Amino acid sequence: MKKIMLCCALSLIMTSLCTCSNGKAEAIYSVDGDTVVMATVNLHDTLSYFLSDEEKCYISADLEISYPESYINNEYTERLQRLYAGSVLGVSADSATLATAFPRFMANLLARYSENDGEVSAEEMDAGYEQMSNCKLLVKIYPVYNAYGIVSFCREELSRIDDKLPETRRYYINIDLNKMTKIELSSIIAEDDYDRVTDLLKERLRDDAGAVNDDELVELGYYNFENLTVGDNFYITADSITWNFLPRELSVLEEVQITLAKNEVVLK
Repeated sequence: MKKIMLCCALSLIMTSLCTCSNGKAEAIYSVDGDTVVMATVNLHDTLSYFLSDEEKCYISADLEISYPESYINNEYTERLQRLYAGSVLGVSADSATLATAFPRFMANLLARYSENDGEVSAEEMDAGYEQMSNCKLLVKIYPVYNAYGIVSFCREELSRIDDKLPETRRYYINIDLNKMTKIELSSIIAEDDYDRVTDLLKERLRDDAGAVNDDELVELGYYNFENLTVGDNFYITADSITWNFLPRELSVLEEVQITLAKNEVVLK
């Protein structure tokens, strides 16, 4: 049976938040034209479970989370923090506060990686599947844009499993401060316009890679280029929108980012 060793007690979270507030262990992310004041909290936790009677799997996670500390007044700050908890941390509870959201985010993260390495079938074992015995996670959440009514966060997850090379995956979440809602793809682009924007992304990728045609892109490692489509993993800045594609979504290489100017996209 899997046993979770929780090191992040609620009292520790409260202490960490208070410490961040008085500046003693605070890391402020600043972007020109900031509209939201940010602070940072650091957390560590571990999980272990038995692979066999004698072998255990160990998973450890270190988090560096930048969060909205204040915005306009107490009412708006509370609304923004609850939206942040749900959209950035994925903690879906209307009454969630950051003090409860952080340990829940940590527990969900550890559980996700342990569940991915669950029971292995005999067929998988025969095919050479190897269960992980050690996994180290480093997660950073930070703003990439924070101005003029929009704040965009990056949730960066670096995982190192056993002795394999580490892999980094970045997910972007955008918040409309005026409407106090998460910005979805459908919020900025009409559905009828998805194909046109997808074509623009393909054209820009060819230009960025220096490829004359699609065949050259494939030769450069963009094996899944034909399946490129506009998606929800993007972030917004003052004059552009950048789409992020995770490792192996488009390429045998690392993540791929493609940027379009806002006037090219023609926002809703």
